[in-house]
Amino acid sequence: MKLDRGSTRELARRVRECADAAAALALFEHSVACGHTKIALLRYLDARRLRAPLCPWHHSYVESVSTRMGEKQLHALVAQSWRRHDQSQRRTERYD
Repeated sequence: MKLDRGSTRELARRVRECADAAAALALFEHSVACGHTKIALLRYLDARRLRAPLCPWHHSYVESVSTRMGEKQLHALVAQSWRRHDQSQRRTERYD
């Protein structure tokens, strides 16, 4: 499923501000459809953290992408994912 830029922005906002698992999954599937690797991995980690209903092929895609990356790059992406999550949490806490 490929999305237009406006839809992608809206879904990203919903992930960031509302912790929307369905939006995270849609973004991940969009990244896969576009052939993305790094952003797909970041979006997979978001979807997983938000408990989106991931399928076996989701995990297989990420496993295949991550085995082609170097260990250092993979660790950097996971760290980036956690930083993004922490920033999102802080923004959400300001509005609660």
